[in-house]
Amino acid sequence: MTYPSYNKSAISYIFLIFNMFISFSGFATVNLQTGVYSLNIHDFTGMERHYRGDETHSGIMGKKWMTVYDTRLKFKEDTNILYMFDGAISRYHIFEKNISGNWQAKTGTFSETDSGYQYNYKDRIYKFNDKGLLTEFHKNAYVWFKISYDKDEHISRLTTYEGIDYLVETNTDGMIIKLRPSETSIAVVEISYSYNDGYLHTVKDVTGVNNYKYDENNLLTYASFVSKPPIYIDYVKFESDKYVSKVSHRDTYEKYNFKKIVRNDRENHFTVDIEEGMKGKKDVYKIRHEFNEVYKNGKYQYTKRVRRYRNDYMFFEQVNNSNGLKQSLFRQGVTTKYMYGSNNKVIRQETPDYITTYTYNEADDITYFSLQVIDNSKPEIWSRFSYNNEGELILAENSEGKILSIQHDSNGNIISLRTDDKLLHFTYNDHGMYEKITVEGVGSIKITYDIHGDMSKNISDRDDYEVAKKITEVVSEMMTILGKSGISI
Repeated sequence: MTYPSYNKSAISYIFLIFNMFISFSGFATVNLQTGVYSLNIHDFTGMERHYRGDETHSGIMGKKWMTVYDTRLKFKEDTNILYMFDGAISRYHIFEKNISGNWQAKTGTFSETDSGYQYNYKDRIYKFNDKGLLTEFHKNAYVWFKISYDKDEHISRLTTYEGIDYLVETNTDGMIIKLRPSETSIAVVEISYSYNDGYLHTVKDVTGVNNYKYDENNLLTYASFVSKPPIYIDYVKFESDKYVSKVSHRDTYEKYNFKKIVRNDRENHFTVDIEEGMKGKKDVYKIRHEFNEVYKNGKYQYTKRVRRYRNDYMFFEQVNNSNGLKQSLFRQGVTTKYMYGSNNKVIRQETPDYITTYTYNEADDITYFSLQVIDNSKPEIWSRFSYNNEGELILAENSEGKILSIQHDSNGNIISLRTDDKLLHFTYNDHGMYEKITVEGVGSIKITYDIHGDMSKNISDRDDYEVAKKITEVVSEMMTILGKSGISI
């Protein structure tokens, strides 16, 4: 089964509650710049694996499939350099020890511990043993997973914060072939995996079997699921690689046609024509993406321009500067130009009718936002923001005289949003997840979760629906005080 993951943002969570009546989870993508097909699957919360057609690594789920548990430290001999391969995103982080003996990281912090090493990045924590094997992964303060290994350094046990405890069986290459619940595990479902030539072939549990097939180039061509329609993927040769040409579902399809315009040692200019339709129907939706990429020293540096057309009409164009940042954006018939200050922060946006300016504090948080009509036919619209010592937004006020006060608990969770006439309360469970949302004078919504930690879809009562609807209306009104600053809470 595939499970959606939710953003912990208070506002996005509120809109999620209301939109659960029309929820949908997508999990497959085609990279329009590389023609690569990607697929993300959750076997259960804690076993999230992703396939990518251009993946060169092999992990615990075989070739081209990666998980966060494939994260490893790699030691560069006779140097003060360490590499961390992050299995969740298939990228490397580099750490270097300085003359003081401390490790330096471009992002986050990396340090040695009594048992090995630890890397902290935002809310995430990666713990490694002295051999560089991942032993703990924390998504945040409440969601964590622990990994044990056998004498061959293959995964032997996987434990989650929810009480799921799997004993892991692997083959001689370290690929997982069975997850067997321990006697104390709250999960009782056994999951089996099989492979063909090192590529994941089947995933089986009591609900059924998921199947995967590949072509002669080992690219995924078929994926079947117990609870979803199967996917068929076709490819075509484009330059020296194979690009996705068609993705078919039960009733719908998407066709991709890549065409080279120019390619030399300075630029790569190509188009992608996409056709979306339903089987048996003549009506199709067509869209064209046009890319102009800059190459330096034989490799891609940044995208200079992206254009999109619908029925030969250009409805979108983005031009980037040499740092890859937006220089201009054409959308819905309007062109917006951008100017940047220190740390590549936008300080000015200009359209034919408006000028928008931003001011920041030393922590790069927006403190002032202004929207001014160029001909001064309307008064200036502005919002002003204040933060506490932890960098949390605590006050927002605007040119209409409206004020939004935001209160946080010691863990940084928002516990109340208040305006002159509205008050919204949040309470949390022991895992730091939303438990109840209350609009003073209106009512409350109580939130429950399933065994996977995902929000249960149980808001079916009409009264609950009306309260959820009212909550979204109150929040929408409160968010107008933030204006178009881009700030989210």
